[in-house]
Order: sequence, then structure tokens, then C-alpha cells
Amino acid sequence: MKKIFIHLSDLHFRKNSEEEQGIVLNAFFKDLQKQFTPYDNSQIYLIFSGDFVQAGENKDLYMKFFDLFDMELNRIGISFNQRICVPGNHDVSQKYIENKYVEHEAVIAHNLSEIDFNNYIHNSPKIFTKKFFNYIDFEKRYAKFGISDSILIGKGWDVDENIGVYCLNTALFSSGGYKDINDKNRLVVETRNLNKWLFGTKTKIKILVMHHPLEWLNEWSQKELRKLIQSNFQLSLSGHVHDQSVFHSLNENSMLVECSAPPLLTNKCDNLGYSYITIDGARILDIQYRQWTKNHNFVTGVNFSNTDDGKVIINSSDIGTEDHRQDISEYLISRKNEALRSFSSQPIVWVEPVLSRTNYVSINNGDNSERYIDLSDFLLNPKSTIIKAPPQFGLTCLAYHIALKSWELNKFLWIYLDAKAIKSVLHLEKVIKRELKLLSVQIKDVHGIILDSWTNLEKDSLRLIKTLSDSYLNLPIIIMHTIDDSKFMKESPTETISRDFEVLFLMPLTRGHIRKVISAYNSERYIGDEDKIMMKVVTDLEVLNIHHTPLNCITLLKVSEKYFDESPVNRTKLLEMVLFLLFNTDEIPTYKTKPDLKDCEYILGKFCENLIKERRNYFSREEFSQELHVFCSEKLIDIEVDVVFDILYTNNIIISRDSQYSFRFAYWIYYFAAQRMHHDADFANYIMHEKNYAAYPEIIEFYTGIDRRRDDALNILILDIRKVCDEVYQKVGLKDGMNPFQFLKWSSSTENFEKMQVEIKENVLNSNLPTAVKDRHADISYDYSKPFDQGIHKILYEYSLLVLIQMIKASSRALRNSDYVNPTTKRELLTEIMRSSEQLSKVLFALTPLLASNSNAVFEGIHFMLHGNFGDTLDIRIKKILQSIPYNVVNIYNNDLFSPKIGPLLFEQIENETNELKKHELILMLIYNRPKNWKVHVKKYAESVPSNSFYLFNVLQTLTSEYSYSFASPVELNDMKFLIKMIFAKKQYGINKPRADKIIKIPNSVIPDRKVDD
Repeated sequence: MKKIFIHLSDLHFRKNSEEEQGIVLNAFFKDLQKQFTPYDNSQIYLIFSGDFVQAGENKDLYMKFFDLFDMELNRIGISFNQRICVPGNHDVSQKYIENKYVEHEAVIAHNLSEIDFNNYIHNSPKIFTKKFFNYIDFEKRYAKFGISDSILIGKGWDVDENIGVYCLNTALFSSGGYKDINDKNRLVVETRNLNKWLFGTKTKIKILVMHHPLEWLNEWSQKELRKLIQSNFQLSLSGHVHDQSVFHSLNENSMLVECSAPPLLTNKCDNLGYSYITIDGARILDIQYRQWTKNHNFVTGVNFSNTDDGKVIINSSDIGTEDHRQDISEYLISRKNEALRSFSSQPIVWVEPVLSRTNYVSINNGDNSERYIDLSDFLLNPKSTIIKAPPQFGLTCLAYHIALKSWELNKFLWIYLDAKAIKSVLHLEKVIKRELKLLSVQIKDVHGIILDSWTNLEKDSLRLIKTLSDSYLNLPIIIMHTIDDSKFMKESPTETISRDFEVLFLMPLTRGHIRKVISAYNSERYIGDEDKIMMKVVTDLEVLNIHHTPLNCITLLKVSEKYFDESPVNRTKLLEMVLFLLFNTDEIPTYKTKPDLKDCEYILGKFCENLIKERRNYFSREEFSQELHVFCSEKLIDIEVDVVFDILYTNNIIISRDSQYSFRFAYWIYYFAAQRMHHDADFANYIMHEKNYAAYPEIIEFYTGIDRRRDDALNILILDIRKVCDEVYQKVGLKDGMNPFQFLKWSSSTENFEKMQVEIKENVLNSNLPTAVKDRHADISYDYSKPFDQGIHKILYEYSLLVLIQMIKASSRALRNSDYVNPTTKRELLTEIMRSSEQLSKVLFALTPLLASNSNAVFEGIHFMLHGNFGDTLDIRIKKILQSIPYNVVNIYNNDLFSPKIGPLLFEQIENETNELKKHELILMLIYNRPKNWKVHVKKYAESVPSNSFYLFNVLQTLTSEYSYSFASPVELNDMKFLIKMIFAKKQYGINKPRADKIIKIPNSVIPDRKVDD
């Protein structure tokens, strides 16, 4: 990925110089803003090669410099983490030299050799470090990359995997101008630490930053440093010399580029300016100069470049050259690796994604071969495609991977666009041109376009697709469509937006893919035995009810590096453990105060409260810092807010987007907001009593998971879900106990099926449902189109079905996390959840004929869709839809409700439940999740229902499906085998409770094949 390094030097910041300094700096910051608006600000770095202030002994000058530059650079988007600096001779304190003059000059007069000087300076002589005391205090606040605060000799840094920077202090022996001593040819540099860094770094581009040019060093320093620069560095940056005629030098015998910055300020009538260098992958592309004019502005720096456009080309670009092709490869690789990094100290892990033509998971043998696609085949014959997935499934990483593999396989060049960075349709062309510029190509060289982070919920989102399609008719377009989890299983398999798009779905990882993630991670960062890690990760994923995605696997593995024996029981605990790792990393500079995690959660909770109330996610660093500084002051909390921001930013919890910042994933906002609820009753009331939690159930999940005894939340949820459920019940008017499954048998006759339809029809006709739905049941052969869709929309809107679903999810997550709540309260909430699930089942009963005749119903907020083969006749389709209702209803809340610890509550509910439908749904939940002792309760249930009942048949269907496709331990597989055979024995021998001698006679051929990669 291209990076821009702005090079400044020799500002000599001073007081009371607005007519000189103020004019130049105002113009300078305006010019910076103008020059770098088209670029990705996160890839821009600012190097200052010394002489920040006029007098190093004046601390106030550094304070004023910092206040001005930090504010302006942050505004432009060049943060603390993007600044590099070294001291110059003006950054030395003359007063200190005056006080230590005899000792200082005595050491210099010894004319120490390289070895003697290295030995001497490593003993940390204060005579050569204390003269930088004001500068080093300033550097700590101003820049991430500098000479450090140890013995001040210099330090090497890896900016990323491609670029390393060594900040060298050439002013160690400088007198700072005291007594007009000329430093030339008496300055020395420490080479031992420099050699160690060069030996250890793996970066391809190495940049040396120093204040003085080589000719200002003594003889041996010049000689040794020249050899190191020519053999190891690609770029050498310096300042200090104000009246030079050559500002850059290109070495014909090596890749070295030497660049001395023009002074940013001597006086406003001098030849002032700055430069910026572009680096792409492993190559330095060019140097662009900007110069000060008598009209008090900055223009193209032709005086410095000696070219017409102010640019010095280091490496010309042409897509036909091998160098350019290599540059593109390195750029695409670095961009993909950057996207794969979720935490700063994390191995880069990539596994092939699970791409499917449908989001429907079939239980029938043979369907798998038609479901998944080979990504390589897709890339060889690319076509316009929409790839759909919920958030955090890895769409962005997949987008970068497609671009990289297309280039590697056949040199097809895809350009990447981020929909979130396109402010409007009018902004589209500007974004495309910026991407072309980054790749140094023209649109004629492009084979396709990838649009990432697209959602159909944003303003003008469809218009954006139409404009892109119409403008680039001959290019295939791949759209990465982020959709809500609740809608994923109901998405249409085809789309037409200006052109026909094939639709693919990015699915959760299979067990085999999870193992590949673990194996790759464990080989780089050893945690333990692979099989044990596999069991822990899969168990944690299931316990936490989070998707089987690469990010979630990486997060669990990151936690396991130090906490392998711990098994978090809820996501609140998991995120707390992740944060604990991040806030206790050794990467926090020693001069920074390590923030207390609880303090951080407390103040971040306040910040996220404001984001939620204002319904936004974007913010500036200044806003973050200012709000939290004020809050810390009010609460008398001592914490370095900037350190908190840097930790979050370094670890991709906060990311930069289009000159602003946002939390990368919304669940971090909800996590910190939940912490705020725990501390602030007013905010807790805002979320709970105004039903705001229905919009984002994660807040309730995290709130109840903090201490797992939030009786207050459960009591409110009980009242709210009961009220919404009552509204649905009153308005729909379908009677309690409505149960068409009583007429559906294991092998139902036509007469049984007709009785089942009559049961539904009579209840619907006597209900309060709209006439459109009643008529549909009375005459199911009548074909509705748009009125049918409007009818369903009216039902869902008028009867609060979507609200009820959200309430079920929020209540289920709260109950799952409430281990220590009063048992009576837990029983009451589970009862209301199951009552609400019955209302959902009844609505689906009512909609069955409509779904059977239309297959697909689309309306605001929710989709119902048929996936797979439901038969050719209307009667068969209705029958199959009805049979699938228990499965679909349970899966609306199953992942939100279940955890192994909730098993006893489910068992008790099953024992006491008298409603056949609700009891059956609870049994299905046991089969899907298999808590401890699940087999006992499923066996008892299977023995209790009639052998020809739909319930027994549905239990068998569910067991065979789970045996085929679920992630199951050997013990669980044996339990499922036993139950499958027991049900067959009951059916075959007509015995409610078949003994072992009967069960053992059932052949193994009734057990299905396993369809997962173990």
C-alpha cells in the first residue's frame, strides 16, 4: 500500500513572530490539507528532522509548538501514531551546556574512536542526555517514533511489515550554538544499536532520519555511517543546511535516495518549503516539493526539484513493466494482510472462505456438492456478483483476497472501493481516480470493480450501484453486501439492480476451516495441543452463541494465548478478557502511564452513551479527547486519554475512516454502553424504560453479563415482552392452544392433512386478521401479487411482529447471562419467551398458504422465504411449510437463549410445560445444543409421544440432521445414534419404551453419514 512521508525540518519555532512564523505556518497547514485530501490519511506520515524550536532550553516554546502542530495535524488526520522526529542542534539547551561546559568539551576533545564512543555512551552519561530534557519531554507527547527516552542515541522502528525507520541522534556532541562553537566535523553517532536494528528488522524499505548531513560528522562517523546507509537504506533524510543548492541525490549504484529538507522557516523572504516522498510496496516512487512564494502561499516546488512539475521521479510506473507488476502484487498483499490483522500482536491467518450459492442448509444427502463454489473457478470467469454476509463475517478480507488472487492467477486487476468512503454518488469518480492513482494505472487497465461495505439501508445506496453499473458497463462488479443477521437466512438468491447479479453467501466456517485457522495460528504463536485448542474454541463459540467466523476464532485464540485454561461463559467476559490483554501489553511506552482497565471501561461508557443517544458512530480524535478529558475532570479520574485512544486504535477497535474515526464493530459501543448502564441509573433507565434496547439487544446481553444478577433488567423485560405479546395476541386473535400438529402424523393420510388445514382455516377465519389473509385461506388458489405483499407488511407493522422478535432476542440474551438472578424471575421470563414463540408460530400458520403459493414474501424489516424443494403441488408445499415451522421458530431465538448453564432451567420448563407445541420446541432446542443430561430428557419425551405422531417424526428428523451436520463430540454422536435407533425401535415394534434388546436389533444403516469435516 502506498505511503506518503512528509518531510519537514528547521522550523526554529519562536515567540512573538506572527508576522514571520505565523504567516508561513498558516499557509503551510492549509497547503497540507489541500495536498492530502484525496489520500487515505492513515497512510500519511510526517517526518520532522530536527530544530523544532529556536532555543532548546525554553520549555514554553515546545509547549506552544505542540499545541499548534498537534491540533492542526490531528485535524488533517496525521495522528500521534503517524509522526516521526529527531532532535537538531537548536533542540539542545545552551544553558545546560553553559553550566557543564568544561566537562562537555573535555569528553569531545578526547576524540573517542567508534568502539570507545559506543562503550562510553552506553553508560548513559548525563552530560550528553540532560541537554535534551525539554526536547525528550516534547517528543513523548508529540510523536510515536523518535530517539526514545533511554540514552537518546537513536532507535529503530518498524512502521509496518514493509517500511522501517531509524531515528538517529546526530546532535549528541552538539554544543547547541553556545559560544558560537561550530559543530561541523566534531559530531559523532552511535553505531552499535543501529547495527543491531539493521540485523533484526525484516522490512524491505529502510529510512534513516537524522538532523545533520554526513559532512557534519567526524571522520570515522562519516565513514561508518556512509557504508551502513549505502548498503542498508533506501532513503536517507536530513535537514540543517539552509543554503544548499541540491536537495536530493539519486545513487546510481544502489537504491539509495538522499534527501535534505529545505528549511520550513528561517525568515519569510528566504527559500522555504517542504517535500513529501511516495513509497509504494518496496519502492520509492517520487519526491514532490512545495515552496513558499512572495505571495505568502505554497506552490509547486520547481526551485527544489529542478523539474517543471516540482516532482522528482525515482521509479517510473507502467503496468507492462515487471517492476510495476511486482509493486501491484506487494500492494495487494500488504492491503490484505492489513485487513486480516484484528490485533496488533496477532499472526496473519487466512483460510479459504465458505462461499455458497444459497444460504439454505439442506439435510438431504447430495445437496452439498451443489451448494459450495470453488473460489478459484469463480475468479477465472468473473461475473457481476453480490456476496452477502452478516457483519464481521470477513467480507472486506474476502474483497482484498479476490483482488489479490485475480492478479496472481491471471493478472486481472480489480480496483477496490469502500462504499462508506463514498460520501455521495457525485463523489464516486473522485474515489475511483484516487484508487487508480494508488495503483499507478489507468481505467483501461482495470478488469473489474469491487464495492465493499455496501448496504441497501443507506441513503442513495441503490443509486450508487446504478451509477457504477451504468458508468462501467463492460466491467464486472462485485458487491460486498453487509446485511443484518436476522435477515441473512431470508435473503433472495437473485438480485437485479441495473444489471443481473449472481448472488453468493459467505457462510460460517465449517469445523474443518476452524481447524485450519487454529493450526495456522498455533504454528506462529504456540498455545497448546491442537485437538485441545480445537475443542475449546468450538465449545466457546457455542457457549457464547457467536458465529463461526475467522474474527471470532482469532479473538478466542488471542485470549487463549494467556488464558488457555479459562472458559468464558458470556461475551461480556470474553470482551473483558480481550481488553485486559490490550491494556496490559508491553507495547505501551514506558513513559506512558498504563491505564486501569476498569477506569477505561468507565469513561468509554460515557462516550458511547453519547454516541447512542445521538445515533451516530463517527467522531474525531479531538472530540474523543475533549469529551473524556472533561468527564475525567468531573469525576476526578487521572487517566491519559490519548493513551486509551492509541491502544484502541492500534488494535483496530477504533479505526480511521475518511478523516474521522469509528468503532470498527458496533458491539464495542454496546459493550461500553452496558458498562455505563451499570454505573449510571439515568442511562440504564433511558435504555430499559424507553424500550431502546429493542433496537440493539447486544446492550442487554452485555449489561446482564457484567455480574449475571441483573434482576432489574429481567423484571422490566418480563413486563415489556408480555405487553407486546398481548398486543399481538389481541390483534391477531388466534386462540391459545391452536395446534394443527395434532392432526399431522408420521405418515399422514389425506384425511389427516385436511383436518389440519381445517384447524388452521377455522382459526384464521374467526381471528382479527385482515380480510386479505382470511380470503387467502378461504380461496388459496387465488393468486395475489402486490396486494399480498402489502397485506403481510400490514400484519407485521400493525401487530408488532418485528418488535416481538427483537424483544424475544433481547430477553433470551438477558436470560442466558442471568445465572444468579432469582430463580422465580428466570422461570417467569422463560415462560414469556415461550409464550411469544407460540405467537410467532401462530402467525406462520396463518401465512402458510401465502408462502406456499408465492415462495417469497418481502416487506419492511423482515423476509419470509422458501429455500429448497417444497414440492410441486400447493398441498404438498403447505404440508412441508407447516412441518418446518417448529425448526424456524426455535432458530429465531435459539442462539440467543442457550448456554450450557441454562440446561436445568430448560429441563424444569419441559417437565412443567403442558402446551404440546411449546414443549416440542424446547425439546428441539435440547437436540440442537445438547447440554449435560440432554439425552435423558429427549429419551423421556420420545417415549411419551405417540409412535405415529408428527412430534416423534420431527424429533427423528432433527436428530438425523444434527448427526449429519453439527459439530458434535464422540459422546454426543453416540447419544444421537442411540436415540435414532430407539425411535426406530419404538416405531417398528410398537413399544413406547423399547428395551436394549430391541434397540440393538435396529441396523446401523438407519444412521446417516456425517457431512462435516471433523
